[in-house]
Amino acid sequence: MSTVNPYQSPSAPKSTSERSPQQMRIARNIRAICILYIVLGTIFVLGSIGMFLGDTGEIPKWAACLVFVLGLCGIISALGVLRRRTWGFPFCQVVSGVYLLSFPIGTILGAYFLLNIRKVKDDFR
Repeated sequence: MSTVNPYQSPSAPKSTSERSPQQMRIARNIRAICILYIVLGTIFVLGSIGMFLGDTGEIPKWAACLVFVLGLCGIISALGVLRRRTWGFPFCQVVSGVYLLSFPIGTILGAYFLLNIRKVKDDFR
């Protein structure tokens, strides 16, 4: 008798036995990275609001707006990957490429995401 989960996403594999333990580990790590992208994006957004509203004569306002947009893009792309949207995968790849420049946390998270997302790419179709 086959046990079918009626609450499972149609794009997800039918059972966990179809995926190797390594793929399951990578998928779990990608989920954790997306949660950290949300945290990092929130820090960027709040920091940019502080830069914009604060009296920072040395930091131009366009830089605060740029940090705000990057943080917002990180949050949106991570939510897209977590919800397995088709647009979330390529959008988060672009954001990961940009986050490579935010040393050291963004570099570590972005590199791991870019190196391992292809192994679980089938989850996003």
